[in-house]
Amino acid sequence: MNYEDFKYEHPVFHRLFMAAATVAAAAAIVASLPDNPATRAMGLVELQDRCSALRSALYWSSRAAINPTSTLVPQIDYGFVLGVDYDASVIISVPVNKEFVQRKVRFADIQVTDLQGVAALVKEKHQLDAKIESYGDLAVIWFGDEPLNVELVTAKVAMPDPNPPTNIVDQIFAAYFWQKVKGKKNEPQ
Repeated sequence: MNYEDFKYEHPVFHRLFMAAATVAAAAAIVASLPDNPATRAMGLVELQDRCSALRSALYWSSRAAINPTSTLVPQIDYGFVLGVDYDASVIISVPVNKEFVQRKVRFADIQVTDLQGVAALVKEKHQLDAKIESYGDLAVIWFGDEPLNVELVTAKVAMPDPNPPTNIVDQIFAAYFWQKVKGKKNEPQ
C-alpha cells in the first residue's frame, strides 16, 4: 500500500499521523532554538522550560504512582546546611531549645553519584536559610521554592533511587515540576 492509498482508505489515521508529525516537527524546532534575547522576548525559552518541566513532572508522577505510598508526616525544621560528609550525608544546623545543633541527614530517595559535585552545590548553599523536611534520617532540603534534592538530580550529581522505600520524594518532585509547568514559582504544598 502506498501513501495515496493510505491517505484515501484510512483518512482518520492519515489525519492523526499528520497531526502527530506536525506536533513533533514543531516541538523539534522549539527544542533546538538557542537561548537569546529574541527567543526570550517571544516566550520560546519559557516554552522550552515548561516542556522540560512537563517531561519531568510526568516522570516523577509515574514513579509516585508505582512506588509504595507512605503515611509519614515530615518533621519540618528551619536551619542551615553546613556541608557534606564523606558518606554523602548532609550536615545541617537546626535550632533546638534556643541553640543551634548540628545533625546529619541523608538526601531522601536519591543516590549520590558524584560526591565532589554534591559538595560543590552544597557549598554554594552554605549558611543560606533552608527548610528541612525530615523523614527519620532522610530529608528533603528546600532553598526558597526549589528542593536541593531536585537540583542535585538535574545537575547530574545524583540520580533517583531506583527502588525507593516510599514515594515521598517522588510526590514532592512531581508537585514541584507540575508547579513549574503551570508557571508558578512558589513551593508546592
